Amino acid sequence: MIRRPPRSTHCISSAASDVYKRQDLPQSQTKNVLISSYRRALTYPLYRNFELCEKIKEDVSKVFEEGKVGALKVMLNVKMLFERAEPKYLLNRIFVDDFAIWIQKVDEAKLAGIAKIIKETKVSKEDTGLPLVESEELYHIAQD
Repeated sequence: MIRRPPRSTHCISSAASDVYKRQDLPQSQTKNVLISSYRRALTYPLYRNFELCEKIKEDVSKVFEEGKVGALKVMLNVKMLFERAEPKYLLNRIFVDDFAIWIQKVDEAKLAGIAKIIKETKVSKEDTGLPLVESEELYHIAQD
């Protein structure tokens, strides 16, 4: 049985693609990348949850903390998922292959720096520009 990649993996990938193009990620640029990723994760997938976005941010930070080996393992898993799905294999050529090559050449200290910046960057519900707080308030009112 061939497993198909989750829809959210390829929907969100374009927001994450900017990360590997930057040599130095200042906190403001990192926040913009995270906000873009949060917005996509709160818009496209079946399950939309701000706390899940926060958990994913923690996981991404941990992957970079693990260094080249950890990041390369993740990228190879994504590559394997994309290879099994007809149009998505092109994402390997566009994003995953280049990132996998870059990750092998980058300095471990740079990855640790990226992990630290991601971990320290805070994204609030208001930062997303989506009406999350208002939606939650309406939900609680409707439940009462």
